[in-house]
This record gives sequence, structure tokens and C-alpha cells, in this order.
Amino acid sequence: MILGHSMGGMMVVRALAARSIQPDAAILVAPMIGLKSPVGAGIAGRVARWMASRGNPARGAWRSNERPGSIASRQSLLTHDASRYDDERWWQAEKPALCLGPPSWSWLAQGFAAAAALAVDPGIEAMETPVLMLVAEADKLVDPHAALRLGARLPDAQIVRFGRESAHEILREADGVRDRALGAIDSFLNAFVPPRP
Repeated sequence: MILGHSMGGMMVVRALAARSIQPDAAILVAPMIGLKSPVGAGIAGRVARWMASRGNPARGAWRSNERPGSIASRQSLLTHDASRYDDERWWQAEKPALCLGPPSWSWLAQGFAAAAALAVDPGIEAMETPVLMLVAEADKLVDPHAALRLGARLPDAQIVRFGRESAHEILREADGVRDRALGAIDSFLNAFVPPRP
């Protein structure tokens, strides 16, 4: 069994489509199948490639926060549960090296390119691994519509959708969301992953 969250979810899908891994089952939590962009993925991808080619490609694409120009707090983009978010702040205070800045132009360019490649990858329809996909439809970091489109192409997929009650980090959400997600994962694993002796 393999589980991938956000960018990890994209990596799992790419590995499954390429047949470089063959787990009994895969769980994708808020997978980054597409990135959010106010100007659309095509234009944003071209801008990111152009910016990455000029000067330092590792330079941050914007100054702070998870999204450019966002007035939303980092917590509201990730979870509605203040105590679970406080745990993140505690770890960052204890280990400042864990603090992340905004993505680089190079990271964005590669993220948009990888999402575009997945959108036309014929390996998606040939995937044999059963997949459980947990999608936060109100996600403001990754594109939930891209995840749902990809999920519809998978031969053996269960999709569990969450509405406004869930931000990006479904497994760090308030108990109602988190419990529903964990229940879906338990049921999925019981159905597809053989018990160990």
C-alpha cells in the first residue's frame, strides 16, 4: 500500500502510470494533479518557465504565504482546526529548518509541466492498482477539478469528496472531516489490502 498527500499524490500517480511501482492499493489525499492559478494552468506554466529561465531559478516566486497575493492565513489554506495547526507552529519554533518559504519559479514550472503531462498520459487508463482519492473541493492550493478529472479516468477508483468543511490538509482537519477520511481509508484498506499473517 502507498499513500501520497498533495505533491506526494502526484508522485504516486506518476509512478503508478509508469508502472514503476505496483502496490496492492494507493491512497491519494488532496493530490496535486493540478495547481491553482487565477490565470489558468497554461498561461501560469508559461510564465513560470519564462521566470525560471531568467536569473536564479531557485528564487521564490513571491514573497510569502502559500499563494501569491493571498490575504488568507496559512492556517485557513491548510486546516480549520486551530489546535492541529498550532502543532505545526510548535515544530517550526522548535526546528526553524522546517519553515518553508514560497515555491521557486523552477518548482512551479515543473509542477505545471507535470500536471499537463498527467492530463494526457495514457498510462492513467491502464493503471491496475485500486485507488482511493480524498478530494477537498474547496482546496485553495491544488486544483480539485483536475483531481476529479483524473479520478474519472482511473479504472478502479473510489473518490470521497469534502466540501467547504475541508481545506487542503484533510488528515489535519477538524474531527468530523478527519474521522470521515480515516473511516474511508480503513474501509478501503480492509477491502483491498490483504491482512498480514
